Amino acid sequence: MAIHNRIREEIRELREYRVEEISARILLNTNENPYEIPQEIHEKVMETVARLPLNRYPHPTSRALREVISSRFNIKADQIVVGNGSDELIQMIAIAFGGAQGSVLIHPPTFGIYTVSAKSIGQRVIEVPLLPDWEIDLDGMLDKIREFQPNVIFITYPNNPTANCFPLESLEAILQAAEGVVVIDEAYADFSRKSCLHLFNRYEHLIIMRTLSKIGLAGLRVGFLFANNVLITYLNKVKPPFNLNSLSEAIAMIVLEHRDLIEPQIEKIIVERRHLIEGLAQIPGIEPFPSETNFVLFHVAWGAGEAYEGLLKQGIRIRRLNTNGMEEYLRVSVGKPEENIEFLATLAEIAKEVGQ
Repeated sequence: MAIHNRIREEIRELREYRVEEISARILLNTNENPYEIPQEIHEKVMETVARLPLNRYPHPTSRALREVISSRFNIKADQIVVGNGSDELIQMIAIAFGGAQGSVLIHPPTFGIYTVSAKSIGQRVIEVPLLPDWEIDLDGMLDKIREFQPNVIFITYPNNPTANCFPLESLEAILQAAEGVVVIDEAYADFSRKSCLHLFNRYEHLIIMRTLSKIGLAGLRVGFLFANNVLITYLNKVKPPFNLNSLSEAIAMIVLEHRDLIEPQIEKIIVERRHLIEGLAQIPGIEPFPSETNFVLFHVAWGAGEAYEGLLKQGIRIRRLNTNGMEEYLRVSVGKPEENIEFLATLAEIAKEVGQ
């Protein structure tokens, strides 16, 4: 078709971030909170939604929600941008601080949307793979920073899919060397109990991202970031107006105001994470890795494909990793205790079937 000739080369060659549409009884593939929101929050949500004027646009910058976030994190409201999930925030960052001649530095394996967002606007993506123990290659990162001074550096803390936090000393070394924007994506901070917020006022080029998707609001698509006022000015220039709908904003405010009711669920997930790692370690040919997130990465010596397909046949869906040399690795979200037990029992049975 002639239309192909009018599509930018970067878009023609771009590999889309594909989310497989496969149904299953037990979903352990997308790092969601497996528990419903507490009843007390649910009741407040229903009362609030009933009063929302759905015929009116939401506030263009989600002012009320930013005030609630400000109170919780002790960051000024005018240093916060709210987005339709972290994905939109990543795209805004790429647009605001990138450009056709710019570059983005990442540390694969990591979140694939960084690459999609950068390449979609014509930016060069520079990769410094993690070391074999999943730690960040600090020397490699610093070399690329000196050589290219990328417009944007994306660091995931804890990292997805490896589930570990990098040393703070390494992150500060990168911040000190970089002239461009450094984005620290803390999507899983609720499960690591670690954050770089203490660095926020120390580095003017630092952006810290958070999301509510992992603690129980994945369906609402609410993400937010912290940045200094100069960076916020540029981000607001590319932010779509009314980008967060009224329902998401209202429910997010209720959840943040009653965050203490979500905390027991997070604690359950952390406890179950330990049980999941211990159970995986008992299965022949399976090597689980330490986790500071709500998921566990593990290596399958006898074939990740066989394990993935065998689980799927039994109605259990986890995440298969087919890129960046991770063909024999799988990622499983921490589910409810009964889900985790069935997952482990099924995987152990598959291991027996393949002769382990």
